[in-house]
Amino acid sequence: MSHHARMAMLLAGTVIGNPFVAGSVFAQDTDVQLEQIVVQGGEEPDAIATDVARSESTITSEEIDNAQTSSFAELLSSIPGVSIAGSTSPAGQVINIRGFGSQGDTYGSDQRVAIQIDGAANGGDELYRLGTQVFTDPELYREVKVFRGPAGTGLYSTGAIGGAVIATTKDASDFLEGGDRFAARQKLDYSSNGDGITSSTILAVKPLENLEILGSFNYRYSDLLVDGAGNDIPGSDYGSPSGLLKGKYTFGESGEHSVGASYQYYEATQTDVPFAALNPASTTFGFIDRDIKDSRINLEYGYKPLDNDLIDFSLTFGYALTQIDQYNSRNSPSVSLTEADYENRTFSFGAENKSHLVTGPIEHSLIYGFDGSILDRLSDYNSAAVSSAPEGTSKKLAAFAQDEMRVFERLKLTPTMRVEYQSIEPGSQTTTGWTQGATNIALAPSLEALFEVTDHFSVFGSVAYTNRLPTVDELFATAVTSELDPESSVNYEGGVSYNKRGLASADDVLQAKLTVYQNNIKNMIAGGSQANEARVEGVEFEARYDAGFIYTSLSHAQIRGYDLTSQYGGDWLPFIPADETRVKVGARFASLDLDLNWEAVFAAPQERTAPSSAGLSATKGYSLHNVQAVWSPDEGLLDGTKVILGVENVFDRNYKQYLATQNGAGRTFKLSLAKTF
Repeated sequence: MSHHARMAMLLAGTVIGNPFVAGSVFAQDTDVQLEQIVVQGGEEPDAIATDVARSESTITSEEIDNAQTSSFAELLSSIPGVSIAGSTSPAGQVINIRGFGSQGDTYGSDQRVAIQIDGAANGGDELYRLGTQVFTDPELYREVKVFRGPAGTGLYSTGAIGGAVIATTKDASDFLEGGDRFAARQKLDYSSNGDGITSSTILAVKPLENLEILGSFNYRYSDLLVDGAGNDIPGSDYGSPSGLLKGKYTFGESGEHSVGASYQYYEATQTDVPFAALNPASTTFGFIDRDIKDSRINLEYGYKPLDNDLIDFSLTFGYALTQIDQYNSRNSPSVSLTEADYENRTFSFGAENKSHLVTGPIEHSLIYGFDGSILDRLSDYNSAAVSSAPEGTSKKLAAFAQDEMRVFERLKLTPTMRVEYQSIEPGSQTTTGWTQGATNIALAPSLEALFEVTDHFSVFGSVAYTNRLPTVDELFATAVTSELDPESSVNYEGGVSYNKRGLASADDVLQAKLTVYQNNIKNMIAGGSQANEARVEGVEFEARYDAGFIYTSLSHAQIRGYDLTSQYGGDWLPFIPADETRVKVGARFASLDLDLNWEAVFAAPQERTAPSSAGLSATKGYSLHNVQAVWSPDEGLLDGTKVILGVENVFDRNYKQYLATQNGAGRTFKLSLAKTF
């Protein structure tokens, strides 16, 4: 076993035995003096995925409700190997998985993390000084699934070198119980830091037995946040309305047919904010006013006969429109850059079927289908070209299949295959550089294997290959003078998992999972150039013990990225997060309907930078602490009420995460009041 694996196992045993000593253990291992700060609280995470060979986590509806996060990206930050890069600005956050997701403070999304909302791809091509472009609100979602690494992501995308985020919005049935025809839920949040206020209103109706409709409207506001030193955090103020209208109608003799439609809307308004949303501390480009509007329409048809295990069919269509308007530029060296307007129009479609069958000793769960998309990027400043955001059209068509095979009960094999075709063309406003179109074919095969050695202990491994196709921004950037080849990645993973119920009592449960991986990338695209080779490797450990009254959990992630061709001028890939360990301890008082929990994060120093680190600099080690109380009575007049009181950054320390371009928020008191009628 490697040194990294031994260290993770030692940490697990130590923390599960005595969680309160985790800070001193980690400090001794890294030989640094750690400060104390805060992290997110909430309910105990969903069960660790010990029954699959890939690295996969699911954030449930209850966790989303309890998290008290202010953005979609923040929901993912507690998952090992997942970090939030960029700033606190709604236009400046980037999801980073295992070191992939952005290129520092210059460009946001690099498309190495695939994002899908309600079956449709989300997040356009990268934009200069802007983030991931996942413009949405966490209150709209009932589940978010996160894949770490490319294994299994061929169902959704090629090029998911870092992983994939698959999000599903709320349904009316999530709030209607039994024979209810109507339900309403009102939630109010207050955050002391920035005097933030959030209102979330949900109405769920069932006017007919086979028709359900949900309407959700949210408004989120915050003034400037302050860090632990009492300084304002630039660009952190905003006003953000969002909404969701969603319906589903079922028909047929046994309700085997269904049609659904949804409309989602998000808007953020910023006044007098730095143009560089990824790094608002940089005022080189001056200040602007910025309006962000994101809307999407999804249509779905489903057919699932009750007496046929071979058919579970769905057909989806989606249209998304993202508009970013920038105006009132001040102190800018280039108004044509800072007052440029951007627009992404994405049409997507897909068909998928699921089949369950048995052939001899093998039980199959098949998923297969096709999907496609057309992305039009438009950019404009007074009808002139914008050099930082070239126009173009990217068309993709793909076929995919996955077969999860259970062999002789103990062995699970899961091959996945995706083939994707891309045609990419420059737009009329494309500037100098590479101005010709291109066609590419990408492959994303993977194979996962898990063997149950005993009823509780399993070993697993996977190998995944994928191609990442160049984006409009990359291929038609001013600095590009020749066609870019697709990137390629070969990712190897392996590990062990443990899952046992009934250790000290009949209902307690212990779960643990250790994963080591190595990802080898060739033809890596960095800005306008194409390097040859890079390697990322790491270890992830997750463990949880739940005895009902008391529960505890631990996670650890350690990643190293090697720049094998010195594309950033050194030996290290600069976009790798710091080593991080998370610990949580909680107690449930059933007679009081009360859940109390404490969570801490311990981050090591990150000094593995490079001369061309795109705004990233070395950071010190720190620790963060958070406490939270959740009261949810289930009887009488207060049935359906939930009150959450949390304190983040209890010690009001000043800190900065390595991938962040700004300091974190100082001490914050948060109060959430929710009532379902």
